[in-house]
Amino acid sequence: MKKVLFCIVGIVLLFSVLAVTKEEAKLAIENATKDIQLMKEANFSTNYVEDLLELAKQAYERAEFADILKHNATGELAKKAKEYLSGLDWRGFSYDDVIVYTNNISYTKERAFYLFDRIN
Repeated sequence: MKKVLFCIVGIVLLFSVLAVTKEEAKLAIENATKDIQLMKEANFSTNYVEDLLELAKQAYERAEFADILKHNATGELAKKAKEYLSGLDWRGFSYDDVIVYTNNISYTKERAFYLFDRIN
């Protein structure tokens, strides 16, 4: 079973190197939300993964605003993006950051169920 976990971690690392699209990041957040729901249904503590989900959503929002600024947009949305990212090095923000958090949620869920199965 350890080999399976190492394979999962390897796949997670592989995907975290690839450029992630906005749609993929959004889907990853949706899947992470489902993972958390499964953990709740199994009566596992979800405080840690819920915090990770919040960080994933914040990373998504940062990347979304950074995209707006990268494309030299104008108007109200661009103004909001500038205010939101004020003082931050927004050029480095990407949807890849979302995947770091959502992959951690997925891994935590898999590990929790694995340990639960080993105990029972």
